[in-house]
Formats: sequence, structure tokens, C-alpha cells
Amino acid sequence: MRFERMTVPFLSMGQLRLPCLQKISFFMCNISQASTSDDAKISDAIPGLVELHIDYCSDLMALPDDICEIKLLKKLSITNCHNLSTLPEQIGQLVSLEVVKLNSCTNLSQVPDSFRTLQDLISLNISDCLSLSTLPDQIGQLVNLKSMNMRGCLRLSKLPRSIMRLRNLRKVVCDKEKEGLWVPLKSSLNSLKIIASKEEANLNWLND
Repeated sequence: MRFERMTVPFLSMGQLRLPCLQKISFFMCNISQASTSDDAKISDAIPGLVELHIDYCSDLMALPDDICEIKLLKKLSITNCHNLSTLPEQIGQLVSLEVVKLNSCTNLSQVPDSFRTLQDLISLNISDCLSLSTLPDQIGQLVNLKSMNMRGCLRLSKLPRSIMRLRNLRKVVCDKEKEGLWVPLKSSLNSLKIIASKEEANLNWLND
């Protein structure tokens, strides 16, 4: 199911019942126009959701907490949502997540510590999150993580020590200026390939 350039009160979807829906996508939509009532959870409306894509939804500032009760969710993609400032602390309950894509969420300042419990996570993309200054201290618990894209994370100046435990990490994409954070770890992460390019933050959204 795809919504494009519409006003869709995503936060009121709990009033619906779409148990077979596996994929939903919002592109350039106004999705935060209404809030859920106490007895209408999004997780009850779309319990079988596997993929959630939200792109260029400028009014999105936060995700509702009960999204974290959608246990089958495998892919969460929130891109170019420049007013998104926070993720639910309970995001670690999404234990089936394999792919998280948060690129160009320029106001997102941190990733919740509960991220460490996403044991099935394979790919993490936080590129062009210009306000992101830290990663979760225990990110090393993401034992199946294979790919990380942190290009354009201008404020990210250090890596947690636990990152040395990411034994399955195969590829990191970063700015040339951040390559030095990763090079010392290659002796511990033997299979790691670092793809570094000249720093060039994605600022195309300024023209939208």
C-alpha cells in the first residue's frame, strides 16, 4: 500500500483493521495530523506489517511508541524526514528488524540505547543525520550487523568501544574525514571494508 502527496493520519490508523497488510509506504504525505486514542493502537491495525517506508514527510517529528509492538517488522525506512527528532525508546522491542534506514533525518540527535537488542539487524544506514553526535554505547551487541553507512554524520566524532565486538561487520561507508575512526579497528574486525569518500553532506532538501 502506497500513499503519495496526501494527508494520511497515520497516527490514527489504529482505528482500522488491516491484519494482512505487509508493506506500507508514505511519500511526501502529511501523516501526523491526528493522534491515536488510548484504545486504538497502530500495532492492532497492522500487526502483520513487515516493511514501513516513510519518505519526505516533513511534519513527522516522532514515531508513536506502539509501532514498537509490531513484532514482524523487518524493514524500517525513514528518510528525508527533517523534523524527526526522536525515536521511541522501545524500538529495541522490534526484534525482527533486519534493516534500519534513517538517512537524511537531519534533526535526529540520538539513537536509543535499546537499539542494542536488535539482534537480527543486518544493515544500518544513518547517513546524512547531521545532528547525530553519538551511537549507543552497547552497539557492539548487534552481533549480526554486516553493513553500516554513516556518511555525512558531521557531528559524530567518536565510536563506542563496544563497536570492536561487531565481528560480522563487513562494510562501513563514511566520510574521508571519519575514516580514521575505523582504521584502528581493522585489526579486530578482520573482514571490515571501509569505503571512504570526501565529506559532502546531502543538503538537497534545502531546496525542497
